[in-house]
Amino acid sequence: MAASHPDDPLAEVKIRYAWEVIKSESVKCMIMLVIFMLLHEVELYILGLLFLLPLRAVSGGLHFRQESACLIFSLMTMVLGLIVFPEYIPCGTWIYSIVVAAAAVIMIISPVVSPKKPIKSIDKWKRMKFLSISLVMIESVIIIVLIRIGNNYGYPMFWIMAIQALQLIPGAMIYGFGKKTIKGNN
Repeated sequence: MAASHPDDPLAEVKIRYAWEVIKSESVKCMIMLVIFMLLHEVELYILGLLFLLPLRAVSGGLHFRQESACLIFSLMTMVLGLIVFPEYIPCGTWIYSIVVAAAAVIMIISPVVSPKKPIKSIDKWKRMKFLSISLVMIESVIIIVLIRIGNNYGYPMFWIMAIQALQLIPGAMIYGFGKKTIKGNN
């Protein structure tokens, strides 16, 4: 399998973009890992990443022009969702309604695409929509089960999903809603 496609300039652009995303996300994740090490919450951070990254990859969301702004927003999301909110906002039965509402927002709005990562076909849009719905349903069940059994990770994972749902709203307002965001004629 060839690494480059001289007859397909779009493939080259996609490869370069993927490489840039991998580099910037790796650096961002490592910086946050160091911060969570200093906070003695590495395990919680890794679990939060495992919960957020797949959902974010298929549901999309806000994107920033500068990597520093992205890092700050991501760090705020992780610190607030994993540490601050679970510590200072008591968990109650209200959480089940919010899990349903957050899941509904993700199911309805996603995928939210940005100009840097457009969806080029209706088939890809449908795949991303299906994956978003499937993943948020699975994560919602996991959250509810973890909370019901009294596991310490359920509440922080709830906040990560809720923040992801909330940031989809301005993302969709900025970049557009639904199938009309598809670029191209496919």
